[in-house]
Amino acid sequence: MRLSIKILFASIMLLLLSPVLASAQELKTFESTSYSIVPPSEWFVVSGDIAEKDRMKLPPAVREHYNPRALDAMFMDVKDLAGEKQDFKDNLNIVVVNEAVPVTEAVKKEMVTVLQQQFESMFEDFTMLSSDIVSVGKYPAFLISAKYSLLNYQIKMVQWLVPSKTESLVLTCTFDQSREEATLRLCNEAVNSLVLK
Repeated sequence: MRLSIKILFASIMLLLLSPVLASAQELKTFESTSYSIVPPSEWFVVSGDIAEKDRMKLPPAVREHYNPRALDAMFMDVKDLAGEKQDFKDNLNIVVVNEAVPVTEAVKKEMVTVLQQQFESMFEDFTMLSSDIVSVGKYPAFLISAKYSLLNYQIKMVQWLVPSKTESLVLTCTFDQSREEATLRLCNEAVNSLVLK
């Protein structure tokens, strides 16, 4: 399924990125051409082309892999980034897929099968935890959750696919399993603030 491959590619790109740029110190709405969302306060925001002076602020791996055409927006908790503690940076990422996906049980089943096979081949200890049809605010959406190991981190991923009339948004919250309660609360609040245009 072409859409599953796009979602998988987007997820891989998001795992490689750990950028830091503009801070959202108070509640600010992130505006895109097709949606708006309120990111977690105090998380940093990265979107679009980055000026060279700002690119140099990014960790080397991010500078190497950041591609504004593969990612619409990234919101990231970057506490301790400048300090000595080098741990996984919890994040919420948004990718716009130029295909409207019907929210049906048949499509959900197909997506889960393809994504599970792909992720199992890429990540250690990959386990699909759940797959549901849910509401994101007033919009129907697919929700999957999974856990896996990545570079000695124990990671959990919660991903929503929210279709609009002509495209779909893939929102992926990725975090260290030890911070699940706090990070998932922040991601849920942000995702439920989504407004499609």
